[in-house]
Amino acid sequence: MSKKPSYRRAAHGLLAPLALACACGLGLHNDTSAGASTSAGASTSDATDGAGTEPTGDASDTTAGSDAATAATAMTTEGATAASAESTGTIMSSDATDGATTGAPASCDAPDRTVRVATWNIASVGAPGSEQHEAARAILARLDADLVALNEIDGDQDIPNLEALAAASGYDQVFVPEQNPFGELRNAILSRLPLVSAFVHDAAALSGDPTANDIARPFVQATLDRPEPCVDLTVIVAHYKAGWEPADDFRRAVEAARMAQAGALADGYTLLVGDFNEELDQGPHDPDPLTALPAGLPVTYALGADLSDMLEGPGLRNHPFFYLEDPGWGDHVALDAQQLDGDWSTRVDSSRRIDYLMIGPALQDALAGEDAGAQTEVYNSAHEPLDVGQGLSKLGDPLPVETSALASDHHVVLAELSAP
Repeated sequence: MSKKPSYRRAAHGLLAPLALACACGLGLHNDTSAGASTSAGASTSDATDGAGTEPTGDASDTTAGSDAATAATAMTTEGATAASAESTGTIMSSDATDGATTGAPASCDAPDRTVRVATWNIASVGAPGSEQHEAARAILARLDADLVALNEIDGDQDIPNLEALAAASGYDQVFVPEQNPFGELRNAILSRLPLVSAFVHDAAALSGDPTANDIARPFVQATLDRPEPCVDLTVIVAHYKAGWEPADDFRRAVEAARMAQAGALADGYTLLVGDFNEELDQGPHDPDPLTALPAGLPVTYALGADLSDMLEGPGLRNHPFFYLEDPGWGDHVALDAQQLDGDWSTRVDSSRRIDYLMIGPALQDALAGEDAGAQTEVYNSAHEPLDVGQGLSKLGDPLPVETSALASDHHVVLAELSAP
């Protein structure tokens, strides 16, 4: 692959450089094999439609949050003390590799250098045999991604559905948090490639403050164990708070800072992905910077001490992409991706682009090198009848045009990366 990637940055004015707060990730336990692979925390039902309509202080924020926050505090106190991304936690996983390297190292030549990654707000998996589940299975088979980052696994009842979908689609490693500080919706990662590690980042571990509870849906991270001398690739998936109120803007700004912190902890290549519930050109929001907590936050919400200090000092940028892109924090850029007809949107009902693949500086440099590059696509089965060859290669026969709409209200964002 020789096509060079194109990027798109958000429009935001820069304030004085801000120091990156010290943070550590929350390691997670592997249910199916002993070892270091881990995961914890889960997501919330506070965003139901991707465009965002969470009632302030609803039952998901107050009751589910209370129990989960207590559990998260117990787990992350140990993590902060250890000052390591290998602290303990809990995760549900299927046939995970626990961090052990599998397969003999090889030179970083094609096809070793090529990895296909997808991010998708699946809007719940659905039971096997349902239209939704079978449509999702068909899409995963058609797109043939090595790693799939998912949003909106709908609580405990949806985990068996996720495991069934993964097994039917050839993914023997499934990482999904067991619990979540706000509501039920969770992030997850499926992989068919060996992993160095997998775990969850929550607010307490990232902030170093055991009382912090400021991430709606804790981030799930997995690091692909690429054959030497290829550089390992870390994928971190997020699903930011939805909604249009000042408190929602505030929470997305906080989650952007937390996501940047998580990315800064990773070695090698980094890819920050997921449903960010904002478009690149929508920020900054008013007021900017933020200097006080807004009204309407959930009763269990607790801003970490590191960001509280910023709030009381230089202020927190009211922009969901600032900390991801700012060189002092994340220095990530969004890969351009479009549907085959040129449409940028990733969410069906609102026609908004809110799902992203953002690559870190080391991967940006690698993709610009010789015999390297990236190809992307926002997959929409409605465009299967379009001229073959415009998008990424796919497996099998074209899918019925209605398949994407049956599976989710979001489209898959797909990238094939070729880097040493």
